[in-house]
Amino acid sequence: SSSKELVLNSAEMIKKQQLQMRNFSQIKQSMIQSEQKVKIGIRLG
Repeated sequence: SSSKELVLNSAEMIKKQQLQMRNFSQIKQSMIQSEQKVKIGIRLG
């Protein structure tokens, strides 16, 4: 039974890591987009 628990725990860890990576990539994308907006704003100004 302990091996089953280990498998479940590792699956949960993988899920958490995937969620964290997804959140990180979304934050990164929004940062890049805001940087681009700032550059465009400077160019227009």
